[in-house]
Amino acid sequence: MSGIGIFGGSFNPPHLGHLRAAQFFADALALERVLVIPAGEAPLKAAPRGASAEARLRLCELTFSVDSRFAVDATELRRPGASYTVDTLRALCAQDPGQACYLLIGTDQLERFTQWNDWRGILRLCTLCVLQRDAAPLRLPPELPQDRVRLLTGFEPLEISSTQVRAVLAYGEDVSPWLAPAALQYIRQKGLYTDRPLPERETAHQWVARVLSPERLFHSQCVAEAAEALALQYGAEPERAWLAGMLHDCMKLATLEEKRELCARYGKPLLPEEESAAQVWHAFAGEAWLALECGVTDPAILSAVRWHCTGHADMTLLDQVVFVADLISADRHYPDVEQVRSLAARSLDEASLYILNHIFAKLKQSGRQSHPASIAWQKELISKQTEPE
Repeated sequence: MSGIGIFGGSFNPPHLGHLRAAQFFADALALERVLVIPAGEAPLKAAPRGASAEARLRLCELTFSVDSRFAVDATELRRPGASYTVDTLRALCAQDPGQACYLLIGTDQLERFTQWNDWRGILRLCTLCVLQRDAAPLRLPPELPQDRVRLLTGFEPLEISSTQVRAVLAYGEDVSPWLAPAALQYIRQKGLYTDRPLPERETAHQWVARVLSPERLFHSQCVAEAAEALALQYGAEPERAWLAGMLHDCMKLATLEEKRELCARYGKPLLPEEESAAQVWHAFAGEAWLALECGVTDPAILSAVRWHCTGHADMTLLDQVVFVADLISADRHYPDVEQVRSLAARSLDEASLYILNHIFAKLKQSGRQSHPASIAWQKELISKQTEPE
């Protein structure tokens, strides 16, 4: 097939899953040329910490050079400000007006495609090729003209993401199964992805301000302050406590389908016993969103966000601080909040057990089941109470 394939992404870092997808794309469309285009400043996605633009460019060259059909293009990295796909396509079409263009995206990107800048202009310039990752029926947004979308099926992905690779690299663990040898050698030579910096408070506030209502944002601010105070009292890390408190409800207003999709894309799909507990999905989806969309790699913060609704056995101190802070923050006004605050001032365990018992009673009253992780934690807390001193 004559024409050129466009394969873009942040590639931070590029991994063998990207290479496999690009090769499947080229094979399925019988393309002789595919441009691999590392993204510059993505308008719809917070830029994760990681390698510089030049380092990402070099990593792409080292990863994709194994296939002669691929060429790495620095167009978007050289473009100042926000980088829009439609501008890249216009530039390519201007170079060769008669050339057909095929833009590869995943099903997760398809769901948000109509939010892209001038998405109709993109469809006038190229055919949208969607790489389906599973057997689930694909639902095209109704606005999309079906004759401009092509579905590529039969792809078996390598189950890894750049977010996961960065996290593994930050902890010095083995990533050789997921990276091209030359790319891994470059990462080690340059010392890339070895730090685990925390986001700035202002940055964390900006993240949640984009996705929460003013009322929910105020609650998050109150939880951050309560978590920081509890951390100072009980010996947890105040900065992590504040950040986890600010971020804990980040996916509270997402739709159920968005929450489900985030969990699946993150590699932690909802469990069968969680399907009927939609009220806690936002905690699991929050961990996924922070990792996938914001580039958060700190496991302590991600864990505190994930478990702030249910808790689990062997809770860390930070997990417990955020769990309790969520129920005693200054904006809370339920009938026995002062009793919970009094317990929290004396013992995190006592406050946690009181909260769990209250949650279980409400769930039982409504005919719903308690989360297994919550039950395990309740048993652990009760056991602590009965242990001889």
